[in-house]
Amino acid sequence: MRQMLTGFTTLLCLSLPLCAQAADTLTKIRKTQTLVIGIRETAPFSYTDADKQPLGYSVDLCLKVADAIKKRIKDACHAAAILSR
Repeated sequence: MRQMLTGFTTLLCLSLPLCAQAADTLTKIRKTQTLVIGIRETAPFSYTDADKQPLGYSVDLCLKVADAIKKRIKDACHAAAILSR
């Protein structure tokens, strides 16, 4: 039991900086209204078509992540507006 508690405490301590970094990243995205995502060409995960537009599984996943981030920022802004009333 003690080992499990020690392991959990260590995991918690190690994850705190990641939470702070994620908050900083969301703040930066909110301020700049820009999200930069990089991919590497490796078909079928990501590749470009004849018009040099990115396609593939990785691109689809990145777009889903971008949509989730937009929703989270929108929800946070909505909650801040309600709290400021």
